[in-house]
Amino acid sequence: MQTKVALVAGPTGLVGRELVLALLKSNQHKQVIALSRRPLGPEFSSFGDRLLVRSLPTGNEALHADEFYCALGTTLKRAGSQQAFRSVDYDLVLDLAKRCQAGGTRRMILVSALGASPESALFYSRVKGETERDIKKLNFPELAIYQPSFL
Repeated sequence: MQTKVALVAGPTGLVGRELVLALLKSNQHKQVIALSRRPLGPEFSSFGDRLLVRSLPTGNEALHADEFYCALGTTLKRAGSQQAFRSVDYDLVLDLAKRCQAGGTRRMILVSALGASPESALFYSRVKGETERDIKKLNFPELAIYQPSFL
């Protein structure tokens, strides 16, 4: 029986897109909520009301889901500056995780990057590592962090 609700941040990226499709095709979730700034592609049109697309939240409201999948991220080039990159890959990720936790989410899955470390000399890897470190401090009952190679 489908009883779980999954929340996915970053559904238009390479990993996020495949993740949303996999969650919908698995039939283990009654609903998948995709948080996105951009519309999803036509391949998602056949899932009806099981897929809900919402804008990234503003304000401080809690987010309610059983599972939070975070595949949110940008590139330094696309962000335009280190500060803008950090605001997405650290600030926004942490904010969404805290909102999910406040809404009762028990399981978080974070897509990070190979080589992530808060002590890294590379800015990208350092921010990813700081994000991982601070997500761990939130003490979700279930947390999985995946570190794929460069995408």
